[in-house]
Amino acid sequence: MHELAFTQQILWQAEEAAGAYGLKKINEIKVVLGELLYIMPEALDFSFHVLKKGTMAEEARLLAEYRKALAQCDACSNRYSWLEYGYHCPKCKSQETRIIQGMEMIIEYLEGE
Repeated sequence: MHELAFTQQILWQAEEAAGAYGLKKINEIKVVLGELLYIMPEALDFSFHVLKKGTMAEEARLLAEYRKALAQCDACSNRYSWLEYGYHCPKCKSQETRIIQGMEMIIEYLEGE
């Protein structure tokens, strides 16, 4: 259950950012998570509920946006689903491709007082 480690990291970073802005309490945290992190939403919610106790985010809500894994072909610039086609461009069949989205773990914003 690697969601515990991700949740702990989210809480650490949120508390650090909140402290830097002089906040005493975090009310909401919005995160963006890439599909390739394989985070299960239910496990993330459970981990957050357990780990937030005793922190600045004890009463906070966690909002999560999940981004699809996308790749782009360097040969033809086609963008496509990486989970569906991997490193093989479905348009030109080139293997000169790279993942451009889907590995993110970003705190988009936090709200507090």
